[in-house]
Amino acid sequence: MSFKKNIIQTASFFCKFIFLGVCILTSEFAFSQAISKIGYTQEGNASYYPDNRNGAYTRSGERYSMYALEGAHQYIAFNSLVKVTNLDNNKEVYVRINDRPYTNSRILDLTLAAAKKLDMVGKPTTKVRIEIIANNNFRDNSYNSLVAQNNQVIQNTTPVTTTTSKFPTSIAVSKDLSLDKLEKIFAPVHTYTLSGQTVSPKGWGIQIGSFNEIKTAMEKAERLEQLQFKNIFIQSGWANKNKIYRVILGDFDKKEDAKEVESYIKNHYKGIFVKSHMLNNK
Repeated sequence: MSFKKNIIQTASFFCKFIFLGVCILTSEFAFSQAISKIGYTQEGNASYYPDNRNGAYTRSGERYSMYALEGAHQYIAFNSLVKVTNLDNNKEVYVRINDRPYTNSRILDLTLAAAKKLDMVGKPTTKVRIEIIANNNFRDNSYNSLVAQNNQVIQNTTPVTTTTSKFPTSIAVSKDLSLDKLEKIFAPVHTYTLSGQTVSPKGWGIQIGSFNEIKTAMEKAERLEQLQFKNIFIQSGWANKNKIYRVILGDFDKKEDAKEVESYIKNHYKGIFVKSHMLNNK
């Protein structure tokens, strides 16, 4: 009897262990495989941000603006343009995804401006349908023009101020270059954009990892860019007389803002931590 009991307990333990592993892998997969397919649709409840969050950092690293036509979705890729339809009145709005919600009880959180367009202000939740119609729509003139075109005239909202990344983000330097060339481009001691340009960020960042080879660091940095993160840097330096390349995410004015983003992604990137960008960029 005792033998059977041990077998049952052992089997139960392994089932729990496997279930936990599946949950972890599923979470990692969902994070790394952000939904971006044009035509993807979903129905569910939506709400909108409280006014007191205006100016706080979103998960994409941008500051939240209650006047922008933007929103938060758990898995849709950042910078996706999404058509949102209020299923109660069939009103529509086009919003850009640049944040993640703090709860799974809703599929979408909208800015006040977007909520006004759907006539959902004052309601706790509203049933909506969402559809991805475009990718890679950044908060710049091209995005503002596209939104203005799709929404006709934006009424009762303050125009969105054009805001772009502080630093260039396009990858002009390929990891396919020879190791010697890459080491010369990303020479210590400096901080670089992914295009190999020297910059001097003064705020706070999240160190995602440190690597002995520049190509490995570039691969990690490029993966972050594919996930639509902004302000990704490679910090080149020395450790025990060996070259080291640190991948840094974000340039936050306040340490608390960097810590907030760190708390969201720490389950997906082990060993990350917040550090100052201050480096001897000569």
